[in-house]
Amino acid sequence: MSEAVPCLGKVERGKFVPENKDLFRSAFYGHEGKRVRVTVERFRNRRSSEQNRYYFGAVVPAIGKKIGEADLQSVHEMLKAEFNYEMLVLGDKEMRKPKSTAKMETMEFSDYIERVRAWAAQYLELYIPDPNEAM
Repeated sequence: MSEAVPCLGKVERGKFVPENKDLFRSAFYGHEGKRVRVTVERFRNRRSSEQNRYYFGAVVPAIGKKIGEADLQSVHEMLKAEFNYEMLVLGDKEMRKPKSTAKMETMEFSDYIERVRAWAAQYLELYIPDPNEAM
């Protein structure tokens, strides 16, 4: 059984144009005569490792220190519950369900971090430097 081979590319004039033509040809023609599944989805950039390092290395620890919480995962869960959630309606109750930040796109994660920083500045009187500033 062969593994799925993700092939990135663009749709141009109604045709798929692969970024790596050799990889696409090898994957496609390697299944000659066999039943296959083709999935098409829009490519999105997930949050970057730099964003992740900044968030968990600067933002979350600064807030944890300010509020007296050493467990950084707890701080992260608190921030998700406040800034990244969906509302669930259960009978006559509404509840916040925190959503994962791991699946956020780069711009979405940047917006999330900025909301967290603005909140920290306003409610905790805590300045969290930009990623480009010296820490």
